[in-house]
Amino acid sequence: MAFRATSNWLVGLTGQPAILQRFPFMRTLANKYRVTSGNCSGCGQNASVKQFTNQVNEVLKILATIPESEVQEFKRLAGADSLQIAYSDTRGRTINTVR
Repeated sequence: MAFRATSNWLVGLTGQPAILQRFPFMRTLANKYRVTSGNCSGCGQNASVKQFTNQVNEVLKILATIPESEVQEFKRLAGADSLQIAYSDTRGRTINTVR
């Protein structure tokens, strides 16, 4: 199954200890944001929306650039066949990639 790497999906994955152990960069989301009810990250309660968006963007950049072997492991742990990743670069351009 293909997944679009959204902020709520990424925060939801931080509840999986195997993902946090294997991919420490996900801890930035796990430490600051918690899944509340209905798969809501509660981003407005724990930090500003801008901070949340910036941290999710950083995680997406890492996912877009890690080696393919690590992407395969991430997809296996997340239960995804492929990941659709969209993030903003330093110039504010949206970069789309499928891994």
